[in-house]
Amino acid sequence: MNFNKLIFQEISADICMITLNDEKTLNALDLEMRSELSSIMSHIMSSSYKVLILNGKGKAFSAGGSISSMTGISSAVEASKRLDDIHDFILKLRGWKGISIASIHGNAAGAGFNLALSCDYILAEENTKLTQSFSKIGLVPDCGGFWLLPRLVGPIKAKELMLLGKSVTAEEGYRLGLLNEIVSSEERMERTLNIAEYFSNGPAIAYQYIKQMVNDSFEKSFEQTLKEEKIIQGICMSTDDFKEGIEAFLDKRKPVFEGK
Repeated sequence: MNFNKLIFQEISADICMITLNDEKTLNALDLEMRSELSSIMSHIMSSSYKVLILNGKGKAFSAGGSISSMTGISSAVEASKRLDDIHDFILKLRGWKGISIASIHGNAAGAGFNLALSCDYILAEENTKLTQSFSKIGLVPDCGGFWLLPRLVGPIKAKELMLLGKSVTAEEGYRLGLLNEIVSSEERMERTLNIAEYFSNGPAIAYQYIKQMVNDSFEKSFEQTLKEEKIIQGICMSTDDFKEGIEAFLDKRKPVFEGK
């Protein structure tokens, strides 16, 4: 598939990668890129991929929204419509049954930061800077930042990051629970592909429900969660993957899951 602002690669039958591809703007999320993200996610959802890697080309993952494309906005309605495609992408990404991995480096600022937070697993290079930069130009966080960040770091720290618009290092981001792993620039892509392969070989049905239940957990009561886990565990225990997992455990070998 050909795009102007994205590179789409099929790494294997189970793994694909989207690379933000506008180096001159540090992969700023302009309207064209947002539209392409929405379009490619529709394709991924209709395919059999199990893992998606979100990557950025050049010196940064993404500098956030394209400021140059914000000039000349004449109304609040026009401004709010700028979020339609990127919201569509994020909702599809979080609702997709597969596992998404953000592989980030350099700057992950504003919308770029929150785009990474929408993924299920985040790896970052040692040089990564994470910034909720919106207030620097008189804006509020978008791309789900108001929902995602407080749930990861708590409301007090979330307001600090949003109000001050200050950058945090990869190391601090890891301590705050914003990242899963910190890697060197030399090993980032190798490690990204390794973890993607690990997920692609895992129990896809169990992964789907883990992702769904965690994403929805803040919206449900404990009692409701217990009721749903009872149903879902029943479903998982009826799968071929569960049978294979038990047999592999008893045989003292590595399981071979097929997502069935």
